[in-house]
Amino acid sequence: MSFPLNVKEDALVNAARRCCLCRRYKGVGVEVHHIIQVADGGANELDNAIVLCFDCHCAAGHYNPRHPRGSKYRPDELIRHRDRWNKSVEEAGKQPLGEDEFSGYYSRHLICLDINATRDLIKLNKDEIPFRYDYIMENDVLRFMAGVLDDDLPFAWADSSDLTGHYWGDGAYKSLEDFYEQHPEFKGQRSRPLVDEDIMDKGLVPSKTIRKIVDSGFNPAELGNVRVQEYGCGEGPTYFVEMRRPLFVFAELRNTSAESIRLSGLIVRNDHDLAYVQKFNTWEDGELSLIPYANLSLEPGEVLLVPECTLLSSISHDSMETEFQELSGERMEQNEIIGFRSSTIEDDFYRFGPVLKLEGFDLEVGHEIKSVPIHKFTPSKCYVYYRAWMCGSCPHLYVFDNHGSWRYLGEILSEYGGENSGREEIFIPEGISKIHIVETDFETSHIEEIEFNGKSLIKSPFLMTQGDSIELEIHGEGTLCVVGRYQARIERPRNYLQLRQKISLRHAYEVANFSLANESKAMLHIEH
Repeated sequence: MSFPLNVKEDALVNAARRCCLCRRYKGVGVEVHHIIQVADGGANELDNAIVLCFDCHCAAGHYNPRHPRGSKYRPDELIRHRDRWNKSVEEAGKQPLGEDEFSGYYSRHLICLDINATRDLIKLNKDEIPFRYDYIMENDVLRFMAGVLDDDLPFAWADSSDLTGHYWGDGAYKSLEDFYEQHPEFKGQRSRPLVDEDIMDKGLVPSKTIRKIVDSGFNPAELGNVRVQEYGCGEGPTYFVEMRRPLFVFAELRNTSAESIRLSGLIVRNDHDLAYVQKFNTWEDGELSLIPYANLSLEPGEVLLVPECTLLSSISHDSMETEFQELSGERMEQNEIIGFRSSTIEDDFYRFGPVLKLEGFDLEVGHEIKSVPIHKFTPSKCYVYYRAWMCGSCPHLYVFDNHGSWRYLGEILSEYGGENSGREEIFIPEGISKIHIVETDFETSHIEEIEFNGKSLIKSPFLMTQGDSIELEIHGEGTLCVVGRYQARIERPRNYLQLRQKISLRHAYEVANFSLANESKAMLHIEH
């Protein structure tokens, strides 16, 4: 819950729209932050409000007394910073704009996670983009991004609110035995790393971009892995590729003043390492230099995007939760989100292709040149933009095996979305003691019957909405029969590109509910 408008206004006036921590004037680039979060009992009152810039907001919101890292801001320290700064503003009568500084601009770094959104962005399909931008600077990075996007590989780099790219193989195998016969390399193992042969025209990942990355010396095993997927989306056993995917980084320069400003140059760091792929360790290597740039004037409110680099994401799943959202709106069948990401995890990013290490801008204001900075870029603390498909997904089926862990078997009732119920049969192998059915998406599932080897496991039908689950005990191998249907908010996706949200929600559920130490929690147990 946010502060009432009058509380926000009082906080902004008291701080003169400057950050109470770094004291910089940020204009519209500030947030009114809860010192003590509402979830922890904090009130939506002025005494619990502090004005922070976006860069300091992430540090204020991440203090964890159980696992402290660095000198994070405690609530009592935030209060002292706020009171001291507000007092100095009151005593000095300081106005938001000082005589010795130019604050009529706003800048930030933005990672675009979605391939189709990036295509719309660089092709100036502005009607498809939910935020304003007027120009994109044409440079080597932009041309490289266009080449990557032309390497159309929608399955291996499926658009997703996850960072991980996914690829499902042919799901036509009738059983695991049939699958192993066609793919003997998987016998005796559940997964394997990618190998050079996979990155071929007729391999699992036939991508020219990935081929060039491997040819530059990058180990294919570091790109991702292939694992057995016992059941696909309503299909039989198949293989499943999890791999790094490209992320596209832009800098944004916005004219927030009431007059025209001209971009006369870019302040950058010279990148002397010409390696095609490089581990992302720092943005600060290299000497500062100025790249002259002329003939671009920004009128009040206009925005320039500057392509900076292309990243390879981490292999591991990352749901890209944002610290706070600037934009979250629905458009047709998609939810488009811009939010500030702040992570304390050291992410395993690489950058590949050309890079522009932007440190600031030279702006001509009136007849004077103002050198203004942009915050240094790091993938773990920046803005992100992505699209999320808003379809529902069928219920998910998990089994608990004799190794003491939960395994995902796949979706059930995927063919029965709507008003007509259907019957689905799933083979359960030996060594399974429990089944777990869960609804993770924004829909309603109607479960009418559940049988195992002909024996009924439930006494009456039941409804499941997001977060509901059922757990049942079984013994021995056999056939599980589920009768029912699901009703999604939007019709089932037309292709795999539109499955991105359901994957993210399922991963989030697994992280929250399944581990070796904690089998499950927040589940609905039904006696039978």
